[in-house]
Parts: sequence; structure tokens; C-alpha cells
Amino acid sequence: MLLCLRYLSFDERTSEVFIPNQEIAREFIRSVKAGGWDGLVQALKRSDGLLKSTWELGGEIVAQGVAAIHNETASMLKYNNENSLTCTVLMAYYSAKAYYMNPLLELPSGKGFADVVYLPKRDMDRPALVVELKWDQSAKGAIAQIKDKQYAAWLEGYTGKILLVGISYDEKKGHACVIEEYNPNI
Repeated sequence: MLLCLRYLSFDERTSEVFIPNQEIAREFIRSVKAGGWDGLVQALKRSDGLLKSTWELGGEIVAQGVAAIHNETASMLKYNNENSLTCTVLMAYYSAKAYYMNPLLELPSGKGFADVVYLPKRDMDRPALVVELKWDQSAKGAIAQIKDKQYAAWLEGYTGKILLVGISYDEKKGHACVIEEYNPNI
């Protein structure tokens, strides 16, 4: 019924239902607030904040947010692995669905596989995000790997900004994040 009334749209390529515009999305959030879904609203607000901090190159803020989500959602039995960190990042950037296509995982690019890539929707003026995750290594090492293995090179035809995002978790040092704007000349 919601599809017929055009409150929701259906993407035949991905077989997914989505909210077609910001006006309906705002109404959805308003109804969720009124329905006792405060936790969902808070999670979406936190995700929005992390996404904005990413666009502003705020690595420390992103690391703190990722750490909080990782602590809340990961099982203690599986906390210390890269897959758990991948799931955490997907949750942290859940609100990216408003601006980006579905995230691409383990995308073959350059001389390897980029862990997570967010490509902006056609009508959105947002930077593409190339995310590399590291376990018991540094976030700077993740950025170095993106550059060394040329994960962003295939995006050079994209006319907008490209951000390189390195996120790491070290059992002794905790979570870290480094964000840089991609410069193909370096």
C-alpha cells in the first residue's frame, strides 16, 4: 500500500524498498519518534554526525563514534577481528543511504581490494569514500595502503572529491581514524 501511495519506492535492480525523498524521510523520523523508537532516532542522529565529521576530515571524532558503536554492538567473542569492525563501520555510516548508493564491500580496485567504498548518488554533491580497515595496525597504515595499492585510482573520472578513510582498532591503543582528501598527483 505504501508503494501504491508513493510513500515508498522500489528499486527493481536491487529489489529494495526505499524512502524516495527528504520530506517523507522527515515524516518517517517524526513518526518513529512518536512511536517510542527513540533508540533508532538517536542512532540515525549519531550516524549523521559521523558522516558530517568524515566530510570535515574529523578523524578523532569519527574514531570516538566508531569506538562507541563497536562497544555497543560487537560480541565479546568476535570483537577483536576485522569483520566485526566492518559491521561496525556499516552501522556507523547507516545514514549514508540518504546520499550514497549501497556500500561496496571488498571492491577490486587498483592492486587489491578496498574494504568499503561509498559512491554518491547521481544527484548528491558528496565526496566518494574509500575506507580501509586495519586490525592491530595503524590508521595511517590504512591510508598508506589505499595510496600504495591505488584503491582510488579507478575513481579518478569521478568529478567530485574523494576522501580516503583509514580506520583501525588496536587492542592496546583503541580505535583510530585518519581522513585525507585524495590527490591523484601524489
